[in-house]
Amino acid sequence: RAPICSSLRSVSRDMATEVRVPRSADGAISRSRSSPFAVGQTRNRRWVLVGLYTLLAAVNLARGFLAFRLVPVFANWPLALPLPLLGVVYLSWGLLFLTILVAAVRRFDARTRRHIRVSGTLYQAVIWMIHVIGDRSSYARMHWWQDALMTAGFLATILWLTAPPDRQRVETKRR
Repeated sequence: RAPICSSLRSVSRDMATEVRVPRSADGAISRSRSSPFAVGQTRNRRWVLVGLYTLLAAVNLARGFLAFRLVPVFANWPLALPLPLLGVVYLSWGLLFLTILVAAVRRFDARTRRHIRVSGTLYQAVIWMIHVIGDRSSYARMHWWQDALMTAGFLATILWLTAPPDRQRVETKRR
């Protein structure tokens, strides 16, 4: 009787694994892609997005809890937006990001990618509404261009990471 480990090795050696290899018109392997998210790397994209959404969920949940904890501290200050409202907004976004995070871990299909793009865009829209309504000082408004660059970078990253896999001609290769 053969040990279990050697039988598993022989089974895994016999199984063909599909690896997407981009080919040019003459059949040579294309080396034009230097990105770590090249053809067939949707698993990497998924885990980068999971990390990003984990960070967003944690930050928004922390903001939401802090907003409620700081209500008595800022009770006599004239705030542009009430802290409980901000707490509810940030807690809601944190829970939404956690929900999308669970969906992305379970499966990473076109529907999940669409939800990630929509949620990222709506999140930035809400953040900008908070900026427009809540930023009273000229110092805060002076830094809007930096916030706009960060928003553009965030949205570009989300769009890049959720882009569908390339439809190039691929070949099955045995590992």
